[in-house]
Amino acid sequence: MKGLRVDVVIQVPRVIKTNSPYVDGSTVTLLSIDFDKVLEDPKMLERMNGATTLADTKAALKDFKGIKVNLAPQVTIEFAGK
Repeated sequence: MKGLRVDVVIQVPRVIKTNSPYVDGSTVTLLSIDFDKVLEDPKMLERMNGATTLADTKAALKDFKGIKVNLAPQVTIEFAGK
């Protein structure tokens, strides 16, 4: 898995408003995983595997370098055309 990176993004002409914390210009990231960073810390992987609730998952992800994910039940993006 060395070098593997997975990104799930939405690109729109111009973001007006969103509830996602992961916005870069006109790109909203829903999920980003950098496996090189994830595999650097086996203890963090164990912590993620042990997460049984949404609160546990959010707490584990807070310090987990290499993963960005919006765990909100609904992601909203208000955008404008060209």
